Amino acid sequence: MNHIVDQMANKASNKFLRIIFFEDPSGNQQYGEAGENWQEELIGRTIPIYNIDTPFEESFPAATATAQVAKVP
Repeated sequence: MNHIVDQMANKASNKFLRIIFFEDPSGNQQYGEAGENWQEELIGRTIPIYNIDTPFEESFPAATATAQVAKVP
């Protein structure tokens, strides 16, 4: 999984492939990068997350952490 985080950190801070809104196993709401295989099952996957409050912000800090997808509302 670290290679995915490294790839995301190397991209420009405002670029992403497919951002999703989800809950992690602790119930925290997150925005994360589903990547090119976004149409596959998301539940249970660990994906890079963004430290943002809304997907409409002007910039996205590079993803430096990951979280497991527990629920997609």
